[in-house]
Amino acid sequence: MRFGKFILTVLIATGVSLFYVYQQTNIYSLAYAQNKKDQAYQDLLDKNNLLRYNLNVVTSLSFMDNKVLAAPEFEMPSEGRVVKMDSSKEKVVIAKNKLAEVFSIFGFKSQAEAKSVSR
Repeated sequence: MRFGKFILTVLIATGVSLFYVYQQTNIYSLAYAQNKKDQAYQDLLDKNNLLRYNLNVVTSLSFMDNKVLAAPEFEMPSEGRVVKMDSSKEKVVIAKNKLAEVFSIFGFKSQAEAKSVSR
């Protein structure tokens, strides 16, 4: 009878030990998986910050100014030079719409005009 109790105690202790080791390996594997997810999340945040920085630099006024001045077809008229522009109504409307689209990027809206109040 003593030998049976001893075997039973050894089997129970072995079972508890195996269960404990199984739990610990699961804890470590879950910790490694969470660590990989955190690293991937941090990489995405870094890429997002880099893209935001690049977007801010590309849409900055000084960057656009440098691009316009670097273009070979762009030429600033001198003070005494007369520039003739076509004054057709259709082209002016299209130009205003395109200008509004460009300024909508920067959050500018169309200009508000005040009306006089009669008393």
